[in-house]
Amino acid sequence: GRTAETVDPSRANGGRANDMRARNGILRVEDAKGNIVWSPQVRSDRVMDAEHAWIVNSMMQDVVSRGTAYHAVRGAGFTLPAAGKTGTTNDGTDVWFIGFTPELVTGVWMGFDDPQKIKANAAGGALAAPAWTAVMKDIYERRPAPKDWQRPEGLITREIDASTGYLATDFCPRDQRYWEWFVPGTEPTKYCPVHLPFNRGISPGPVH
Repeated sequence: GRTAETVDPSRANGGRANDMRARNGILRVEDAKGNIVWSPQVRSDRVMDAEHAWIVNSMMQDVVSRGTAYHAVRGAGFTLPAAGKTGTTNDGTDVWFIGFTPELVTGVWMGFDDPQKIKANAAGGALAAPAWTAVMKDIYERRPAPKDWQRPEGLITREIDASTGYLATDFCPRDQRYWEWFVPGTEPTKYCPVHLPFNRGISPGPVH
């Protein structure tokens, strides 16, 4: 006469880890009349400071804004705050997309029970990410749009040359220049030595 409701412990929670041993994947236990007879005590510990957590989140937002999941997410019309990571095994037998909004985390995996190549050029961004977008669009037709992640104070911005990783100059191509956020002390300090007047810069080398 009792029911147990399960919950996915994943959370896009800004650098905090929940004690999964306390949760054990069960949200609560109810009796036949709906009375809660047991619920776990969840402990939440900070495992990363808010600044670095936001930077990592920002990097994963880039995956859907201009990276490997762009066409499947933004290109497919999903405009709510979102981030994630695509994944593909070297032999093309598995593809993933683990994506999240500020309140929900959803993972999509595609592959066979007996590992075999899914198809030529199989990729998480082309196969798993579109399924994620379809699910999330359906979910958010029935619930309010989430608020965007709040950026912590203290971060700084610098204009970067995407092709070199150095600070951009007026001579860097405009389509390669963009503004990026940094934790103070981690930002590039050298200007691009590649794009100089009269094309006299050094050849592109390792990104710093």
